[in-house]
Amino acid sequence: MNLFQFLGRISMSLYLIHEPLLYYIACCLNGLLEYPDKDASIEAIKAYGQLKKIPPWTLPIFWILSIKAGALLTIFVEEPTKKLLRKFNKKPRSVPPDINC
Repeated sequence: MNLFQFLGRISMSLYLIHEPLLYYIACCLNGLLEYPDKDASIEAIKAYGQLKKIPPWTLPIFWILSIKAGALLTIFVEEPTKKLLRKFNKKPRSVPPDINC
């Protein structure tokens, strides 16, 4: 399996895990992030946005952790769930009618 096939295989899990992982890394570096309430000033909202960012030196770590976590989710959660659901969905598939023009 080449790199692009592997990334395609884990793409859904990677999509689901990357944002929580990003927040986790930001929390580890900047402390717990509290979302500003609805009456917060523009400065408080901008400060929250700055805290969410991670330094550039953490990007390779973030990519490696995201790909590993995505692969683990795919292998141990997504694919076994697909197999299990296929067992319960044994309905015969309908065949589309043959259309002769």
